[in-house]
Amino acid sequence: MVLNKAFALRVNRMLEEKKMSKYKLEKITGISHGTFRNIFSEVNKDLKFSTMAKIIHALDMTIPEFFNDKLFDFANLEYEY
Repeated sequence: MVLNKAFALRVNRMLEEKKMSKYKLEKITGISHGTFRNIFSEVNKDLKFSTMAKIIHALDMTIPEFFNDKLFDFANLEYEY
């Protein structure tokens, strides 16, 4: 699985867990609707770390907490060197 897909899946899980809508997350972060649409439709292949950090912070999580998930195990990710 590619990183952007793993990121979108993890965000979706956290939204469900926190009973928060994508719309509310979008408003909290100030990230544009188009960027959110690209993240969740997996169009954006080069997700900026600053964008990820804003989303993680809005979910009231630390970066290590967010990425501490099997989705982000190197064995599960496709990446290029």
